Amino acid sequence: MIETYKNFNKEAPNANLSKDYPTESAVCYALEFAGHTLPYGLFKTAYESLVDFMKGEEVDNFYKNNAPILYGDYRAKIPGYYAPASVLSVLIYGVNAWLKKDILTFEELSIDEIREKLEAGNPVLVVSSDGTHQGLVPFVGISENKFAYPAMLAGLGKEEYFKPFWNNKKWVITIKPAEPVI
Repeated sequence: MIETYKNFNKEAPNANLSKDYPTESAVCYALEFAGHTLPYGLFKTAYESLVDFMKGEEVDNFYKNNAPILYGDYRAKIPGYYAPASVLSVLIYGVNAWLKKDILTFEELSIDEIREKLEAGNPVLVVSSDGTHQGLVPFVGISENKFAYPAMLAGLGKEEYFKPFWNNKKWVITIKPAEPVI
């Protein structure tokens, strides 16, 4: 079994998710749960540091070069635009660049495959939508055959809530566990 924060850190990660930056805070929560040490820089929280990094030149150039139409809408602040953290490829690139490691990966997994990841101690971020916005739900483990997660959202088994809606495989960002420090 892969070791998690329980074996290396004295405290569990804080499940308080930011209302202003829910995507970034969900990613940071799941990363901390996976045992990663996050760079705070000059900020009080890791998600503030990530938000700052996502607004930087490196991520901005990646967004511009890899999703030019979405980037144009973002820069013009056209209603309904997608901020960098809302575009999965940009988010994954940004987080991996922020941590200077390839830790996040996008996959399509079945509910059973997601359950296997969780049972192995690996948190996952599932792409959800309530019809008005898209977000990431950090699933961090299984308790009594139920998914345990900090956000007050519908269960993973509800097919209509997690993307893609028409498929039994769901969009998931998987996290490589931290390597133990000996």
